[in-house]
Amino acid sequence: MKVLLIHGIHSERGGATARLRPYFEREGFEVAVVDYGYALGIFSRFENGARARAIAANVGPFDILVGHSNGGTLAWMVQKRAHASGLGLILIHPALDEDVRFRNALWVDVYHGEREARLAVSLAATRDLAKHGDVREVIS
Repeated sequence: MKVLLIHGIHSERGGATARLRPYFEREGFEVAVVDYGYALGIFSRFENGARARAIAANVGPFDILVGHSNGGTLAWMVQKRAHASGLGLILIHPALDEDVRFRNALWVDVYHGEREARLAVSLAATRDLAKHGDVREVIS
């Protein structure tokens, strides 16, 4: 089981999600930082399909995808693929419509707001991420 950290748009080299790396490593997870480069907002809509396919090629059952903003969109796109079932998702300020469905994810945590984003960082060090549950959403 590994954790893939997927940054948002207007960042590179892991962006804000890369700051979570030490928490997951301390808990014994293999961690990979996905860097799809700097993206302009309008072009992400056209480029995300190829990005999601590239990420999906590197995920296995029970992996955990952590996405911020556009990284949350990419994580959602990856979990839609049939071979990517069994994933856990942690989405921080995801760039998603509120009516999206998570068909293949075993569990999903969604954080909105600055306070909840900080909570996600602190929970990364304490939560048993191998447990599977329902969709839980924290909204500010």
